[in-house]
Amino acid sequence: MNNEELQALVLRTMPKWQHRLSKPFKALLHEGISPAVYHCMNVLADRGEPMSMGELSTAMHMTKQQMTKTVNRLTELEFASRITDDADRRVIRISLTDKARDYMRTFKAQQTEYYDRLFSTMEESDRLDFADALLTLDRVFEKMPCLCTEKEENECSKDFHKA
Repeated sequence: MNNEELQALVLRTMPKWQHRLSKPFKALLHEGISPAVYHCMNVLADRGEPMSMGELSTAMHMTKQQMTKTVNRLTELEFASRITDDADRRVIRISLTDKARDYMRTFKAQQTEYYDRLFSTMEESDRLDFADALLTLDRVFEKMPCLCTEKEENECSKDFHKA
């Protein structure tokens, strides 16, 4: 498959992904909670211990500026707290609150119900194909370079628009 065909396939798939997966996921989130905020809570929950802003921004593939905005939102919602590191007072660690853990339990139950309904409507062969496709995407995304990182997005956008 050449680059033009691959590009056409990506562009054809994006609206379907948005309509069937991204949009329903966002609709399940409570107002004021973006997918990035929820993903940040998951990263913190998976780690199981407070993380520095640097560790969090790396895990989230975000710039530190974007991470600051996301953490600010988490603290506004009382879903996270900032903790000064005892070993190095310059380091601020982010920790989930019990309120965040409660929200995540509730949301995960709603999410499970939604995906159970969605996937149960699929034929078994389509479910297997979908799982294989997701595993392939996950593997390829891990190796795929990001030509426009969050940090370089404005510069990259300018360069593309000049061409």
